[in-house]
Amino acid sequence: MAQIFPTPPGGDDMPPPPPNGGPDGGGGGGPGGGDPMSSSSSPIEIYIYLYGYSALFLVGLIGSLCSLFTFSRKTLRSVSTSILFVFLAVSDLGYLFLLTHDFFIYGLRLTDYYYVPLCRFRTFLSKFFMLFSAWTLVLVSVDRWIRTRFPWKSKKYCTLKYLLVCILIVTLVSTGLCSHLLTPMFGDSKITQMCVGNTAYPIYFAFFGDVWAYLFPVAQSIVPSLLMLAFLVDMFTIIKSRKRQLQPQGERRSRRQIYLQREMFILMLSSIIIFFLTTVPSAVYNILLARHLLNQSTLTSSELPAILSFILGVNYAINFFLHCLTSQLFRRQFLSSLCPTFINFHRRRVFPTSLAQTNTQSMMPIANTTLQRSPLPEVNVVA
Repeated sequence: MAQIFPTPPGGDDMPPPPPNGGPDGGGGGGPGGGDPMSSSSSPIEIYIYLYGYSALFLVGLIGSLCSLFTFSRKTLRSVSTSILFVFLAVSDLGYLFLLTHDFFIYGLRLTDYYYVPLCRFRTFLSKFFMLFSAWTLVLVSVDRWIRTRFPWKSKKYCTLKYLLVCILIVTLVSTGLCSHLLTPMFGDSKITQMCVGNTAYPIYFAFFGDVWAYLFPVAQSIVPSLLMLAFLVDMFTIIKSRKRQLQPQGERRSRRQIYLQREMFILMLSSIIIFFLTTVPSAVYNILLARHLLNQSTLTSSELPAILSFILGVNYAINFFLHCLTSQLFRRQFLSSLCPTFINFHRRRVFPTSLAQTNTQSMMPIANTTLQRSPLPEVNVVA
């Protein structure tokens, strides 16, 4: 939340650090500053933390578990994009579990026993999951971009080996950027109910207010959004040009590839739109707050951060429904994992047997019903 911080040792010209319990999550400060049981909290803020966060957690929990269940299937585990979605679901689920702290403290109005090491660890995990989820979406965009622009190289680079290397790099970089939150320089036992830079370390206190306030929003929201938008525009150009170059002799194969790429394009488009709409507002808010361009008014210090926190949580709660259910191919995989009988019946209706086969089978005796039809070929969910 937007807080008024004490002046650190070293002068009044040192800017205060941004809040850590604000819309970017992971702090220990109560709404509007001070005791979470304070009566200064507005009803809108209490309703957001009580009903909004509970809805986010339930929807996100169901979506993340369904995502793990769907992409962990044997037919999808060999696809690099599906493995990325598994890591994304785990990261989103971890962030949603951290939101339960705000639900209990600011929604149910329970007493918050401030403990500096726990506050450091909670803040670290929150920032880590936010960075990891953002750059995992970038890896999804890169994976789809390689398969679109360089389809002949996708079998070489879009493999599990390169995928695990990229995930390891993202994990190490995210951990390194957030590692300072685990040090004694972060968290002041003299300032209760919120995690801020320790005033006993003036250099870190200045870094926390001058550098980290801008570094984290840019690394977590601005840069990933621009990269995903660049990959998306290039993919759209490639798909459009290949559609114009469609030749009659390869019409069936080309149309199928265009259909698969269009499904992936819709999947990426929905991901980028929801990521941009939910993360950029909170990033801009924190940058403006660090630059002292926002007044410490009631709306700024209480209601607006709660609203932006809820909007930010939407990105981690509905990823499954956007990444899976907006694509017809992924929706079929999800439904087939839940009800294979329904999917087989649907396939028989969509791909009926020939008339000769139907007449032949109708003349067979009932005793020959043990004969099995040849299974339909599996349709790969990615290009």
